[in-house]
Amino acid sequence: MRQWIWIIILFFFSTTLGAGNKRPYSLIEIASEPDKGHLSANDFERVIERALTVNAPARAENCRITLKLLAGKHCGGSQCFQFIWSCDIVPSENRKAERHFTRRGAMFSGRTPAEARLKVEREIKSSGKVKRVVGAFARTYGAERDYKSESLAGPDRNGRYWYIREVFITAPKKK
Repeated sequence: MRQWIWIIILFFFSTTLGAGNKRPYSLIEIASEPDKGHLSANDFERVIERALTVNAPARAENCRITLKLLAGKHCGGSQCFQFIWSCDIVPSENRKAERHFTRRGAMFSGRTPAEARLKVEREIKSSGKVKRVVGAFARTYGAERDYKSESLAGPDRNGRYWYIREVFITAPKKK
């Protein structure tokens, strides 16, 4: 519930102060509830795409994922993950404005940070899911822009490191 209050406050800040051409940069951040990362990822996509539309012309910049390993009361006495998704919505020229946003990624553990990273790289390459989505955006909207964010957490109680890589994909309004 607390995360939604921050989303609403940040979104209100960006749209209220964002009237006219002198719109300030605004930050949208969503922190997941422990072990609810996938749900927060879907919320993040919807909020960013809506912010791009409401604040048009605008672009998504500096989208990031941060992975935290939590323990104790947050996780019922064991360990769990928290995902923090963030992105800046910035003013843009009409010809560079973006309207569509999505993300794809992978997360794996390993005995070392390097092993966890290698597993993520293999998964992204072998599954082809990032490549398919980037291609679909290019075909549907005529253009796309993609960039990645990575985060490492660990070691957990079992000595494993967790690595996540997300690719954020944006596209202009369909012509």
